[in-house]
Amino acid sequence: MKLYYANLLSAKGLEKYLDYKLNILAAFPSFPKAGVERPPFCDSLFVDSGAFGKNSSKVTIAKYIQFLYDNKQKIDLYANLDAIGNAKKTLENQRILEEAGLSPLPVFHYGSDEKYLQYYLERGYDYISLGGMVPISSSQLCLWLDRIWANYLTHKNGTPKVKIHGFGLQIPSLIKRYPWYSVDASSVHVLARYGGILTPWGAVKINPNVNSKEVAYQIKTPQKFNKIKDFVNKHCPKNTTFEDAKKQDTKGIYIRCVISINYLQEWISKEVCSRFQYTSKSLFKKEELKNCRSMIRG
Repeated sequence: MKLYYANLLSAKGLEKYLDYKLNILAAFPSFPKAGVERPPFCDSLFVDSGAFGKNSSKVTIAKYIQFLYDNKQKIDLYANLDAIGNAKKTLENQRILEEAGLSPLPVFHYGSDEKYLQYYLERGYDYISLGGMVPISSSQLCLWLDRIWANYLTHKNGTPKVKIHGFGLQIPSLIKRYPWYSVDASSVHVLARYGGILTPWGAVKINPNVNSKEVAYQIKTPQKFNKIKDFVNKHCPKNTTFEDAKKQDTKGIYIRCVISINYLQEWISKEVCSRFQYTSKSLFKKEELKNCRSMIRG
């Protein structure tokens, strides 16, 4: 499975701390007027329309088309200009982009009429993205994803019919549950700025001096301190230390980014699945599982 990292496009110098290149996701409004400048650590660049972001009001289909044409040699993949909550408009935009000679990934949103997903499949699209999932609770998202994967996206043996990207999907249990081709994560750089890293025990702040409500400092015992320190030393870049990772400067932020990235890459290599098999064994409540089974049968 491919993991695309968001919010890293402008991290100049990050390559000094990486041993490999990364897949990068960037929203159209985040690029400067000069266009796309791929950082040295970028292996593949996926452009999202930015319809879900804070600058979505500035995005027009004409500007998006012009941007894609002006920078097509530097972009590996790009999504349709989706209209959140409006599957009909999203499909209209898909057709407009295609009529302009472009080949965007279709986007199907949580809660949309499933006839639109069926349309994309019947038209032969081999790579489709699922969006609108960020604000949905894990349990509700599981119900929906189980239905979508079981009824549309997999063969009888559970293997995927097409490649599927999950926009903003950062829930480990749901990444492991389905055979995604790719997902994207925005938490790495955001968390690092707040003094935190991703670990097997969740997000952990290793710099207690960063004043933020987003991540609380939880290393309150010598045992936990040593456990986190060992984890950091295992995953931090070469020639850097736990003390370097704690610092609230550019180097410290980048080191924390790489610690999280190294952990995620390690996790993906062990945990992702190749087929979807519905099972009653879940992290969610029995009543929700009952609803899920009835949805799949329905």
